[in-house]
Amino acid sequence: MVQLRYFNKDDFNLLYSWIPDFTFLHQWAGHSFTYPLTDEQLYKYLEDANQDGASKLIYKAIDEVSNKVIGHISIGRIDRTNQCSYRTRINRRFKLLRKGNRYRDGSTMCADNF
Repeated sequence: MVQLRYFNKDDFNLLYSWIPDFTFLHQWAGHSFTYPLTDEQLYKYLEDANQDGASKLIYKAIDEVSNKVIGHISIGRIDRTNQCSYRTRINRRFKLLRKGNRYRDGSTMCADNF
């Protein structure tokens, strides 16, 4: 089982370790961040998130057996009136396989953009 807990400043270093280069960051986040990722960018990312009525929720995914962080998910553009939202960013920790400029399942992370 996986448990979601709010992503916070204590999680920054782990997220940095999952982003090996510009190409990976761009696949994961598009133009939302610049490489290298910095504390300043992540503090801005967290602004107005994870609060009552927030339009953005940012989580870390934790394996309940090992209690290790295994992923990251951001849910944005939350529309509470119409009860809908968008998955904006998902990272899963896997073995990293690189082929050219494409990443796919594989020991650091695989990114899916939605």
